[in-house]
Order: sequence, then C-alpha cells, then structure tokens
Amino acid sequence: MVLVGVALTIAAAGYWIDRVWGGDAFPRAGALIVAFGAAFAGLEVYGMERAIMRHEARVEKLEAAYLDAAKEGRETTAAAAFSRLAENLSEYRNARIERVGRMIRAEIAILCFGTLIWGFGDLVV
Repeated sequence: MVLVGVALTIAAAGYWIDRVWGGDAFPRAGALIVAFGAAFAGLEVYGMERAIMRHEARVEKLEAAYLDAAKEGRETTAAAAFSRLAENLSEYRNARIERVGRMIRAEIAILCFGTLIWGFGDLVV
C-alpha cells in the first residue's frame, strides 16, 4: 500500500504543479512513477534472491543433520530433522508466494498507472 500511496502522491503533485504553474509536470510525474516502479521491482528481485540464498543455507544444514542422523542410525533424530526440513520448506514457499504475489500486483499497478499518465497526461491537463 505504501508503493501505491507514493505513486498517487507523485501523480497528485505533478497534477497540482501543472495546474498552478503550467508546463508538462503531470506527464513527467508519470515518467517518475514508471521509473520508481521499475527501480522498486529491481530492488525486490535483489531482496528475494538474497532471501532465497539465506533459506537455502538453512535447508542445507537441515539436510546435513538428517543425513548424519540417518547414517548413524538415530531414527528419531533423523525423522525430526526431516520433519523440520519439510516444515521449513512449506512455510517458506507459502510466505514467498504470498509476498511475491502482493508485490507483483502492486508493481504492475504502479507501472500501468505511471505509463498512462506519462502517455496521456497532456490530454488531462
């Protein structure tokens, strides 16, 4: 919601500046919104890749614990390690799908909104 709020604020400021002082502030605000949306999408991809790397390191530790316990014949420890591994993977997958879905919807809305203002803003004012 913060992203959408920032995009709407940029659009409102551009419209206000355009009405008060004239010029092409509103279409340029659309260009700023598109740039903002693209930059944030890149930051989100970078952040998700880092989170995936951290999670993979945790999964590798759990897999090692599971294999060590299975090799030594400690069934209860092996089962517990496997259970933790499966639970961790499931929780991570569900959280990632939910977060990525929300972010993608917000970024698509911001980019479309900015592109419309950028392309047709001069017709509004």
